[in-house]
Amino acid sequence: MSDAIRVDRWSYDQLRRFAERYLSEVHPSGNIPIPIEELVDLHHEIDIVPMAALREWEVDAFTSRDRKTIYVDHGIYSHRSPNRLRFSLAHELAHVLLHERVFEAANFTGVREWKVFVETIPADQYGWIEWQAYSLAGLLLVPPQPLDEQFGLIAAELERHGVDVRTLTSPGYMHIAKRLGEAFAVSWVVIDKRAAKDGLWAEDSILGPDE
Repeated sequence: MSDAIRVDRWSYDQLRRFAERYLSEVHPSGNIPIPIEELVDLHHEIDIVPMAALREWEVDAFTSRDRKTIYVDHGIYSHRSPNRLRFSLAHELAHVLLHERVFEAANFTGVREWKVFVETIPADQYGWIEWQAYSLAGLLLVPPQPLDEQFGLIAAELERHGVDVRTLTSPGYMHIAKRLGEAFAVSWVVIDKRAAKDGLWAEDSILGPDE
């Protein structure tokens, strides 16, 4: 059935507006970090279940066909830093929110069958599925307005010390990305991608175009 899957090709701006509407409904306070585990578990009533050795399948997490359980690699689930777990949950929630037709076309009961199913999805369709989930996850965890506000606070702090944020080099942007990552409880990589999308700095400001 996967050959018949046709994924709606949401643009980044469409996903941005989707995330804004969604968060206004389920998390109206807008406080950060976004309580993604509570949204998954309490609002959507999706069980979060650690699973041993899931990474052996090159999978951090996957969602059951009925969308009632998210299985997460035990190492990620129990890691002292919550960042990777939070992104994995946001990524899987994005699939639940966006890809109903994919789940309806699926036929799997475990990770082995899930991997087989994924491999039957045409490459171009699977590319869109994963890009959309990754993009929406970033927008859910790092919403534009709080990101702009937090970035503004850091920029103002630097200005008080005589530093113009627009003149920073890679180490300076890395420092900001890590600080913002602490505020949003995500990795600096997620911050880097979101900041670049929102025009706070250029896409290659931290790693450079060839790194």
